[in-house]
Amino acid sequence: MNSTIDFLICTDQKVDSNAANIKVFTTNLLEIKKRIEELVKFKVCLSSPRKLCDYKGLYGLIFQEYTKNYDFWGFCDSDLIFGNIRTFLTDDILNNYDHILGLGHFQLQRTSDTKYFDVIKQSHGMGKNPYWLNKFSIEGFVLDTGLDWKSVFTTEKNQVFDELPYGVAAKYYELYPNLFWSGHNENNRCFDDVDSRYCYFSDIYNTYSKYCDSGYLLLSKIFPLWKREKPSNPDLNAVIYRKKGKHLFRIGKGYNGKLIEQELLYVHFLHRKMKVKTNDYVSFLIVPNRFINDRKFNLFLFFFYAFRIEHKWNIYIAKLQHFLGRIKEKYYE
Repeated sequence: MNSTIDFLICTDQKVDSNAANIKVFTTNLLEIKKRIEELVKFKVCLSSPRKLCDYKGLYGLIFQEYTKNYDFWGFCDSDLIFGNIRTFLTDDILNNYDHILGLGHFQLQRTSDTKYFDVIKQSHGMGKNPYWLNKFSIEGFVLDTGLDWKSVFTTEKNQVFDELPYGVAAKYYELYPNLFWSGHNENNRCFDDVDSRYCYFSDIYNTYSKYCDSGYLLLSKIFPLWKREKPSNPDLNAVIYRKKGKHLFRIGKGYNGKLIEQELLYVHFLHRKMKVKTNDYVSFLIVPNRFINDRKFNLFLFFFYAFRIEHKWNIYIAKLQHFLGRIKEKYYE
């Protein structure tokens, strides 16, 4: 399972790993805060795990004793299922790009890139810019109008400094577009970010009808990497996923009524409470909102798995919990 790529888990929890490519480093927020302050030379805010998002772009620098001997370092979320990373991040991409992918789920950065810390210092957080824009209006969205990097690190509120359309990735793309590989093209992107607003599994960018009513389309005026073309055949909309060894596939109904499998780099399950209903961790199906045993299925079973009604209640409950959590977070700011 991606055995040629090493993972480092920095945690204050007890985590056991028997995998040769997974290392566990025991630490805590206070120790990480000290590491950040030693790097940037000023006091920073880090009182909750959520604020770590703004510091993701520093991980390769503050954990340099672990990353210095690698060609690339990176970070990823813990709610991902990876496919075969090497299938997508080929030697050609690794040889020609310094900053790879631009969203907070998964990014890579060339270790020997001497200009990287200067990019960080020129980057801006969200500030007063609305996240994904207010009612998807491009008006008023201007790069570099958010908080500067020092202000991002000295405020408790998360500033989306780890991903487009803000932060280090946005500035890197602005300054060095030819060295930035986003994983997006005019037809699709190589991963799925499952939208939590839907009961079924659907990625906004990879579904053209949804893309046309999203911030991706409007922001493509600023970030051309997000410009899509209308496909000759409809995109897969509601999908399920199959993990088969080190490979990951998106499965959906094609325009001709037949099931189609498309290989992915990873899938991101944001705000999804998933249940594990299988003992096979090598090959399995991922349906809303559970992991189940792999099996052969036809179109009828596909619709059964993709649109089971019980999943709707789970999503509604999760949305309510998330909404109440945001109210609590706002109250204590």
